[in-house]
Amino acid sequence: MFDSCGILYYYILLLLLLILYYYYYYYYTAHLYIYIYIYIYYVSHCLSAQLHTVCSVWSNLRDRIVFVPISDPQLQLNKSALLNTGLPIVKW
Repeated sequence: MFDSCGILYYYILLLLLLILYYYYYYYYTAHLYIYIYIYIYYVSHCLSAQLHTVCSVWSNLRDRIVFVPISDPQLQLNKSALLNTGLPIVKW
């Protein structure tokens, strides 16, 4: 249902709501409402767009990188074929 970016978004949301919950017990309620409004505006306009950009970049990179285990016995046989694709190879 959620991709890794959606989960990250909801973890950030949960963390900030927890901070606001503790803030409620130490300061005035009117200030809390102001900060909730600012938070909702920031998340809906700024943070969601930034997370979307970061996640789009990561998904594009993930599709373009070939992960090859160092202990792969077929590595020597497929090395020239992998290099001819032009994709970056990450050994792990």
